[in-house]
Amino acid sequence: MTPRVLDWKIVDHEWQFVTGWPDANSDKPEDLALRFHSHFTCTPVDDECSDLFYSIWWPRTPGDTADVPEGKLREIIEKQFLSTVFDDLEIWRYQRYVERPPLSKVDAKGYMALRKWATQFYDVPPTVSASA
Repeated sequence: MTPRVLDWKIVDHEWQFVTGWPDANSDKPEDLALRFHSHFTCTPVDDECSDLFYSIWWPRTPGDTADVPEGKLREIIEKQFLSTVFDDLEIWRYQRYVERPPLSKVDAKGYMALRKWATQFYDVPPTVSASA
């Protein structure tokens, strides 16, 4: 399944976005199995390292008062979604800045807005690696 960015906005120093995962049991592209409401911020530590802060909210089942999701919802979240954060971190650990990244058309608008927004936090222009 390929998630889709449904909406995004900038609030102060935070990037907020909603991502939807298609329902694998449906032929309709607009049917979603899950929506993630995410708040993201990244704090540069030095020229090569940043602290990442990432939160995910999921829907509460009516009548549920538990501190964390339980049952099938918890299994789905852990297996299909939370594991991707760790996969992404493994990739991000070795990422280098690319001035003009090759983005898919569906992702380009949001990611380029994110990159433009993030420039306000840097005192110096990015350095481009020789391999970029």
